[in-house]
Amino acid sequence: MSMTEQMAERQGRVLGELAELGLAFARDLKARVEAVTSVADAEKLALAFHRVTRTVRLTLALESKLARERHEIGRLDRAGARQATYERKGQVRAVVSRDIWNETEGEAAEALIEALDERLEEDALFANFLDGPVEAAIARIRADLGLPANDGANDPAPSEAFPPTPWRSSA
Repeated sequence: MSMTEQMAERQGRVLGELAELGLAFARDLKARVEAVTSVADAEKLALAFHRVTRTVRLTLALESKLARERHEIGRLDRAGARQATYERKGQVRAVVSRDIWNETEGEAAEALIEALDERLEEDALFANFLDGPVEAAIARIRADLGLPANDGANDPAPSEAFPPTPWRSSA
């Protein structure tokens, strides 16, 4: 469990406990207001009840806000992963399909391109598709398709082949 997940879990537990304590205290104050005979005492207890119930409402609102923020962060993480997967597939496809057309012809090339597309769709289903450098993914797929190893002599530098995007820095 990551540090952020641990913190979110702890915050949830603490906010839940605070809400329960505040609610119990508010119930106790309500019972005391109903039992009191002095107007001054009733006013003091009513003010305390108002403050406690406001605190409970604020606690619940904060709990809800944090849950929405965690959901939004998760949504953004998933969107970033989808974008990174889309980019990785495009990068691998561009390089390997260029190599296929340079090294084979006709129906053989078309069959390899089809196999490449199927392989990319399958590989993209797994979280480790984005692990490691793109060059390693290219080499692995080239080998799986039965293409000869590429010495990289004719390839552009990685920074030229894959310019930085908002999701990936050039470093």
